[in-house]
Amino acid sequence: MVKLLFPITALLSGIALLLLGTGLLNTLLALRGAGEGFSDQMLGLFGSAYFVGFILGTWLGPRLIRRMGHIRAFAFFAAATAA
Repeated sequence: MVKLLFPITALLSGIALLLLGTGLLNTLLALRGAGEGFSDQMLGLFGSAYFVGFILGTWLGPRLIRRMGHIRAFAFFAAATAA
């Protein structure tokens, strides 16, 4: 069993970190927003915007990779994230 799980350990660890980060982001966004006085509707909009962006990224990402190539697409996304 361990022999089967070893090759995908990095993948599973990466997914676990992604899920942990998403959970922390949503929790802290709600707590900090409530502390700053945002309405419940605005906090719901902020929380939903993350997932809308995630869906758009999964829809547009493969198209950009096919069009630009992996390296240029990575550089583009890194620059867009840093801006």
